[in-house]
Amino acid sequence: LVELPSMAIVHHIPFEHHVANIVAETHVAAFTPDGKRLMILNNDLVRVWEIPSFTELSTYDWELKGVMSLTISPDGYKAAIGAKNGSIVVWDIDT
Repeated sequence: LVELPSMAIVHHIPFEHHVANIVAETHVAAFTPDGKRLMILNNDLVRVWEIPSFTELSTYDWELKGVMSLTISPDGYKAAIGAKNGSIVVWDIDT
């Protein structure tokens, strides 16, 4: 992971091959405010990973096509996605 705009490396995650493929296809990523989880948007699915072990904790699928955005609330308890068709889904993050 790098810090912008300097591009300085701030955290290195040693990916296994299958994890590297998922991350390579990721369009959007967001950390929870405590930095303990990373949510990635991959092929219209949201995957939640524990950091730093990079263990997959859960996957969310609402059967929406064209999901373009992902955000996490400042308190870290809710997340939301938005799709090209205008659909928005907000949910409680599993803790």
